[in-house]
Amino acid sequence: RPGPRGPSTSAMSGFSGAVKLGDLNDFINPSQNCVVALTGDKLDLSAVDVDFQEAGEVILQRRGAPPSDLPPGAPTIYGDPSAPTVKVSLSDCLACSGCVTSAETVLLEAQSADEFRARVRAAAMSGGRMVVVVSVSPQSRASLARAAGLDALDAAKRLTGFFKTMGVARVLDTTASRDLSLLESCEEFVSRYRNAKHAAVTNTPPPSPADVLPVLTSACPGWVCYAEKTHGGAVLNHVSAVKSPQQVMGCIVKRKIAAELGVPASAVFHATVMPCFDKKLEASREDFAMDDLGENVREVDCVLTTGEVAEMIAVAAGLGAPSSGGGDGAGATLDSGELGKGELAAKGAAALALVNPAPLDGALAGAGGGGGGG
Repeated sequence: RPGPRGPSTSAMSGFSGAVKLGDLNDFINPSQNCVVALTGDKLDLSAVDVDFQEAGEVILQRRGAPPSDLPPGAPTIYGDPSAPTVKVSLSDCLACSGCVTSAETVLLEAQSADEFRARVRAAAMSGGRMVVVVSVSPQSRASLARAAGLDALDAAKRLTGFFKTMGVARVLDTTASRDLSLLESCEEFVSRYRNAKHAAVTNTPPPSPADVLPVLTSACPGWVCYAEKTHGGAVLNHVSAVKSPQQVMGCIVKRKIAAELGVPASAVFHATVMPCFDKKLEASREDFAMDDLGENVREVDCVLTTGEVAEMIAVAAGLGAPSSGGGDGAGATLDSGELGKGELAAKGAAALALVNPAPLDGALAGAGGGGGGG
């Protein structure tokens, strides 16, 4: 049951330079309510029993609630609809600050610089049976380039050199996946527009409830989760079905790049470098997994923020120790206003200029930089 148990100060979970959580002792603040509703209203956490599962789920059960309290088919409700219990996937908590539990660190620690380093070491000892691929967003590249006083192309070469020195097999840019995402979005809009226009002219319903205008972007995971939790079908029908550039890149890496490297998709550990912390939880959504010979494989295995990569560069340059265990709270971005918030990350960003450059992979191999898109 939830109770007034405060966070312990004995340990810290260092899964991100942007967010530092103490060992929360499975703490849920009973003054907050859960956005996952049993009856259409927020669930009062002072009136529920709470259980934590190793599989990355929090189980909430209203005390004495009849089975009818569970609305069938609710998109964020998991488990048996005939029982007064719901399972809240940790990815459901993306847009909610109502409660934070140490169970969430099971999810978020997999999205950390420590996990990335461990996977790189494992790949190095696998004899080629496992590889690591990194995809860098143009925003992160531009942010690091500005902090280091480099142009975007030079920064890309030095980031490639840094990751390949660690043992990464390919370092790619997400500009190509952004372009693919934009092209698919255009196709989707044209299809919706034609269907909606035909329905208006013939005074008939559109072929699908999703054939409505305007079309709202799905590239921001925070916005998508907010729409899911707060507005439901009225807004979700307007949300684009096109994946974000990050997840499009995940499909490319796990299919095309894996084939080029001669390994199955499950043997590729794909990490992205993104300017937004929410991208970590986007990668963790169950929606973004693919089937590989009967095995469920995530399109993106790990997301590193710009600040985390800058810290990794600083540590490699001997400028400080990793922030796991407290750290100095480097932000996800390295704009001039953020540099002061993370001294180690600021040092690492500047130290990028000292990293030896390497030939570029992928779309940037024969030309210059690219635009934006995560």
